[in-house]
Amino acid sequence: DAADAVPEIARDGSRLHETARGRPSASRHKASGVAADEPTESAALHVGCAVGIATLLRGAAHHAEQGASYIPADVAQRHGASLKQLLSGRPSAPLCDAAAELAHEATTHLLAARALAPDLSPQARALLQPAVVAELVLQRLQAHGYNVFAPELREPLGLRLRTALAWNAAFRSF
Repeated sequence: DAADAVPEIARDGSRLHETARGRPSASRHKASGVAADEPTESAALHVGCAVGIATLLRGAAHHAEQGASYIPADVAQRHGASLKQLLSGRPSAPLCDAAAELAHEATTHLLAARALAPDLSPQARALLQPAVVAELVLQRLQAHGYNVFAPELREPLGLRLRTALAWNAAFRSF
């Protein structure tokens, strides 16, 4: 049964945040000795959610090859995408629309985290560099019409990532 191939996370988009908050970037500051004040904690949670969602979207093709989908079923259904479409490995307008919704949600988290930047110490901002990876993945996804099966999504971020990280380190941003 195809429904058995769908992990629990994929059945309900509201569970996406619970899972994304468990991402390493959401709790990295705790082990670093950076003060865990409210703005730092909130920014880390937002970055963790953005990274989690971007990772989910970047890995969607690989997951489909494995017979699984982590795209929440309620999001897919809202756009008319079926599990069969998700697992087929072929792009469709409904699937691209579902991916666009999730990408927008990830972008909203990135913007919320960055809005807190003035309240963060330089050490806390440095720990939120995974936001750069999420942003580059989301930009690449948008450039390919939110097609999670675009081969370019699997390519390494390479020089773009190194350049963005160097820029952000120089300007103490994330």
